[in-house]
Amino acid sequence: MSSTEAGSSRPPYRAALGVFAVVLAGYLWTLAPTVTFWDAGEFIATAKILGIPHPPGTPLFVLMCNVWGSLVPIGEFAYRTNLMTAIFSAAAAALLFLLVVQALRGWAARGETGDGNVDTVFTVGGGVAAAVLSAFVFTVWQNSNETEVYMVAAFSIAAICWLAWTWRKHRGGERAPHVLLLIIFLCAVSIGAHLLTLLVGPALIGFMWHVIKTEPLPNDQDRRTEWAQWAVVLGIWALLVGIGLGSTGLLAVGGIVFLGAAVYAASAGALVFAATVLGIAVVGASTYIFLLIRANVGPFINEADPSTWESLWAVIAREQYPPRSPIDNPIYTLREGGLVERLGAFVGCLLQFKDGPVPPDEAIFGIPPCYTVRSIPLMLRQIQNYLQYFDWQWANGLSPTKPVFAPIRIPFTLAFISLGVYGAAVLRRRDRSIFWLLVILFLTTGPGLMGYMNFKPGYSLAWDVFPQLDMHEVRERDYFFTVSFQLWGLFAGIGLAGVYRLLREQLGGAVGEIRDLRSAAPASVLLLALLPLVLNFKAASRAHGPDATLARDFSYDLLQSAEPYGIVFTNGDNDTFPLWYLQEVEGVRQDVSVVNLSLGNTDWYIRQLRDNPVRPFDPEQAPWFADRAPETPPGALHRLTDEQIHQLTPTLLPEARMFRAGQMTITYPENSALYIHDMLVLWLIQENWQHRPIYFSLTAGSSNWQRVQDYVTQQALLFRLHVEEPPDTAGLAPGLFGVPMDLPRTEFLAWDVYRYAGLLEGDSVALDPTNRNIAINLSYPLYSLGQAYELLGDREKSLRNLRRALALQPIPEVAQLVEAGADIFRPPPALADTPVARD
Repeated sequence: MSSTEAGSSRPPYRAALGVFAVVLAGYLWTLAPTVTFWDAGEFIATAKILGIPHPPGTPLFVLMCNVWGSLVPIGEFAYRTNLMTAIFSAAAAALLFLLVVQALRGWAARGETGDGNVDTVFTVGGGVAAAVLSAFVFTVWQNSNETEVYMVAAFSIAAICWLAWTWRKHRGGERAPHVLLLIIFLCAVSIGAHLLTLLVGPALIGFMWHVIKTEPLPNDQDRRTEWAQWAVVLGIWALLVGIGLGSTGLLAVGGIVFLGAAVYAASAGALVFAATVLGIAVVGASTYIFLLIRANVGPFINEADPSTWESLWAVIAREQYPPRSPIDNPIYTLREGGLVERLGAFVGCLLQFKDGPVPPDEAIFGIPPCYTVRSIPLMLRQIQNYLQYFDWQWANGLSPTKPVFAPIRIPFTLAFISLGVYGAAVLRRRDRSIFWLLVILFLTTGPGLMGYMNFKPGYSLAWDVFPQLDMHEVRERDYFFTVSFQLWGLFAGIGLAGVYRLLREQLGGAVGEIRDLRSAAPASVLLLALLPLVLNFKAASRAHGPDATLARDFSYDLLQSAEPYGIVFTNGDNDTFPLWYLQEVEGVRQDVSVVNLSLGNTDWYIRQLRDNPVRPFDPEQAPWFADRAPETPPGALHRLTDEQIHQLTPTLLPEARMFRAGQMTITYPENSALYIHDMLVLWLIQENWQHRPIYFSLTAGSSNWQRVQDYVTQQALLFRLHVEEPPDTAGLAPGLFGVPMDLPRTEFLAWDVYRYAGLLEGDSVALDPTNRNIAINLSYPLYSLGQAYELLGDREKSLRNLRRALALQPIPEVAQLVEAGADIFRPPPALADTPVARD
């Protein structure tokens, strides 16, 4: 590109296409080959069958994945949807490149060199550096490698930012209001993918205000019209916030704000614009109707069942989850007292600088808080958590197993903080309106979102102060702040462009072109934008680690552990969503009924367990069961009526109660807590013990099967319930979990059926916490076999199992014993009640 082209007002679209291609190539290099853990399995499964994922349902994302996965003939369905995420993320990088180039050209500073030329390396090279750097910060890169909503939202935000610049370019003409209408449509339709897009609202409103204020149009009527359009944009954003959050109160406030804006627009002759904006917003937000339509069809995955207008609004409002406001203490789910009492307690807590949990009944300066509220120490923990995630963005591959401020990462973090601050200063000098657009966006998607979301202490943070698992988030929440990290990467890239500019001025050289070594030397500083690409690769890649196919393989192992038509009780996201993926997308073991006990506390889920059809056993999916010719169970999983389900409530038993099923008898002592999911388990046992094998997953935790432990045997990753008669002692051996192990079946599954991804050849210690815990789960059947064979005196088989177990979960003490051929086997600590794969 010549200096003249760089200095023209035409955006460098060909260069943007190059940025898109380069970033996409990097993502393809690290793209997950199949399903990953957490929400990806749920999204892919619901996309395949047009089902409904967890609230708020993300209807647009489900539809996009369904269409894309059906039309793009590349790889398996999961790879296609992963690819879609990568393409949207790369497109976001290209749009941000265009925005940075136009900002660096300077809205009012073109031709500043005196000869009409603009430094191409500074503008286009700086734009490339900013876009590439921001694309490969850790959280952006990792989320671009799997089927997730965040990069689609990031694309929408980037597109809106670029359209905001386009609006400014065409102000005073016919195109400007059309661009605003497109922005409103993007805002409205994108809430069907993720609400993160709404956070662009304050930045857009601030940008428009600054442009209108500092660059007024010459005509008085045009100025009035433009201010009216600004007011309408403000009003419709307030209205969309109420819709997106499912808040009747905020919807009413937004309606009032929009009505006021419409009245003002009418006085300025822009009533048609206001009415059109409202209509376009309604059309954009109408993707939620998909949830209502599909819920009434009854897909196999129909979370929260939004089949009525009331239940649809409940899904949008996320009523399924415990309420949490910015003043509440997130560690406690108890919600008592009105706003006035809670605000009073909040003020009281602010006066007390106490770190750690605050008991709900503890008085604070004589004010008895009826609800525990957020305190300053907790806020500081949340800030620390955000800074921890910020520290990951620049060189996380150097120390991926040390999540809290690893010393080796800190120099890089400080360097990119400095570059970001300097880049923001450069941007402010070049284009103050774009500066405010991006800075406000950073503040809302970073610190502002941190304050609003009010998370518990992070998964890897402050265990010395908050020692219980339920006092922490169930996983790292860095993905919520993806856009803020992306924006800081953008600032840092602009900072590199500023450093180049300073060096060029010091060393001299031709403006806008690289003609010799003297002019090339300053430009080489832009190559530092590749540092996150190099330093994050190990941590961000979903394709190169030994765990690349672990989610798929682990779900395969769980499903194949069950006999035909088995019921498998699970407990969280990671022992449920990948199973849904395998059943709904790949058709593996659809005969197995996966019962998630976390969802088992909800009415809609219990109804769906009853109403979902029994699907036939396919011998080709599990040929080792083909000779059994299993009979199809006679009916639904249970016969509870809607009224009976609705009446289920958690109960504290006033007296001891006995439960019988077949030969099994268990007693619940007086004052035992019986939750809805406990009742569901008992009911399913009672209804199915004669027709279906029943299992508890290892990942469900012993608390869910400890009352029936006298009637279970371990079969690899599952615990089989024996209701018809006590377990046959033949073939049983001591297990690691206080229950006997079915040795022949466990050995068959662990050695002839299970898949272990690349864990047997790779380093399982270097995995992220989620995958490492899954690897530990996979090791336990093998450790059990090792112990059993040692007790039976078969040293060769014991060592064979222990060596494979050590590849999955290296335990130095056991490794030393195996290496030395010692006689004493020391089993690892039981993992059933630690954060394994729960959500």
